[in-house]
Amino acid sequence: MRNNAAVFFDRDGVLIEDTHLPSHIGDIKYIDGAARVLTTLKRRGFKIILVTNQTVVSRGILSLEAAMDLNSQILDNICSPQKGDELFDGIYLCPFHPNAQIDEFRLDSPLRKPRPGMLFKAQQDLGIELTRSYLVGDRISDIIAGNLAGCKTVWLKTAKANEALIKTELEIDEADKKPDFEINQLEDLLACVGCGE
Repeated sequence: MRNNAAVFFDRDGVLIEDTHLPSHIGDIKYIDGAARVLTTLKRRGFKIILVTNQTVVSRGILSLEAAMDLNSQILDNICSPQKGDELFDGIYLCPFHPNAQIDEFRLDSPLRKPRPGMLFKAQQDLGIELTRSYLVGDRISDIIAGNLAGCKTVWLKTAKANEALIKTELEIDEADKKPDFEINQLEDLLACVGCGE
């Protein structure tokens, strides 16, 4: 049983295509195989956790409530016929940004990746053993957050994979940027976590 182990997922670029600041459900394009990957991991005893930075809030494109509602719709569509909150054990959304256009969200928050705050919050909330857990993301900021939290990291190589690191005052070592695994499609994740079929 892996009931204290989790797989942390970034959202944009991992579970949905990164279409740059999606603000309507009609903007969303889903990643092939996402539902199968999630249900396989759940059946194998992993907790499934979403950790996503959402600058649509800090830029004033969506309110925090609207962003959370959109996120719920996205996860429901991925997980259908289940509801997203039935398959996901934890959903963590960070609305903060150091250059936010909305004052209340202008903060280099410990929750904002590449900082590992959302993973530590999940650890506290759900009793996760981070050293037995995995984080999958498409950006170097995801990999850094996972490494700093003590997780094994899986880098999904997309068009965004080589973009510059997002703004942060966090001091980062080169070793923190190195993933444990690199994959080219989401379904390859199952072999990385020992769930290959």
